[in-house]
Formats: sequence, C-alpha cells, structure tokens
Amino acid sequence: MKPKLLLIEDDETLLREMTAYFSGCYDVYAAASLAAAQEYLADNAPDAAVLDLILPDGNGLSLLTANLLSGLTVILTTMDADDDHAEGLDAGAKDYLIKPVSLRILAKHLSVRLAPKSESLLVSGKPSIDTNKRTVSYAGKPVSLTSTEFNLLVYLFNEADNFHTAQEIYTAVYGELFLQSTAIKMHLSNLRFKLSRAAPDENYIQTAYGKGYRFRKEP
Repeated sequence: MKPKLLLIEDDETLLREMTAYFSGCYDVYAAASLAAAQEYLADNAPDAAVLDLILPDGNGLSLLTANLLSGLTVILTTMDADDDHAEGLDAGAKDYLIKPVSLRILAKHLSVRLAPKSESLLVSGKPSIDTNKRTVSYAGKPVSLTSTEFNLLVYLFNEADNFHTAQEIYTAVYGELFLQSTAIKMHLSNLRFKLSRAAPDENYIQTAYGKGYRFRKEP
C-alpha cells in the first residue's frame, strides 16, 4: 500500500506538478485551500503532508497548531524569515523548505523521513543519526543541530570520505544554485563546532584547501 501524501498548495500550476510527480510513489490528495485540507483531514490521516503557509483562506500553520496533521509535515513556502522558520518547526513541522525548490529535492526530503526505522538510523561508531526523528547523538548524548545543519550532516555522511565544496553541498542538498557561499560556510562551521564539542578527541567534519568538506567515518 502506498503511503498517503497530502499536498496543500494554492498555486494551481505547482499543485498539478507535485500531484503528477508524486502520484507514482504516494496516494496523493491535493488541496488548494485550508478548507479543502480540513475536509480531507476530518476523515483521513496522511502519512505525510507538504504544507504551504500562505493560503487564500488562512495560514497553513493553523493545521499544525490545531494538531490536525499527525504525520510527517514538510513546510514549503516563500516565507524565509528566521522567525517564520522557527515558528514552523516549533509547531511540529519536520522540515522547512523555501520556494523555489526542485521536486526531486522535495521528494528526497520526504523519502528519507518516511524510511523504515531500520533504514533511517545511520551509525558511524559513536555518532548516530536518525533521519526519521531528525536527531543526532554521540555516545548516547544528544547533539542539538538546526534543520539546516542536520541536512548538511546527512548529506556529508552519505558522501563519507569524499570532499565537496560549499557550493556543491548546497546545490546537492537544496537542488538550486547558491552564488553566495558565506551563509552555507557559516552553517558548516557551526556543524563542525557542535560535533567537535560533543566529541573533542575526534575530527568528523574535515576541511582541505581547494577541496572543501568531508565527513570522515573513522577519524
């Protein structure tokens, strides 16, 4: 049985594109308004939802705050302020993506988080990464990461021992070009700091001039 996916988006073109793209892997229901989503949720519990926040009849975030979305929720919106991002994650969203984003990348964010538990736990010695719960721990102790830092870590982990530039990492994770690398380098620096603080004797995120960054599974 296919997992149920609720798409909540008022842009008709984007909604049609997402419906066509995801119908092969999911049982898709498309809702172009808050009211349509609420009507569907009254009798259904989707496994996942892609949620736009700016809808013609209200704020999509109300579906989370009212506990109507019990499954995995990925917010997809043009609202890119830090406060909006934090509010969405605090309300229960598992991810927060800024439009435009490629459907391939959106699909990757969904599939990773809907993976069976046996496939969602990535382990390399003492660091442990759970892509369903979006948590990281070291020697049993939690390591607090932002959503962006977590996404970067998962990518580097899956590309272990291979160097990638900041530009390459951003493009691979978010599916779009990023001409200003200062911000992504800051996130990578914060990620390195947090991992080194949790494991001061290790060096999991390595850098090399002219090569970029890599995750080394066996420091």
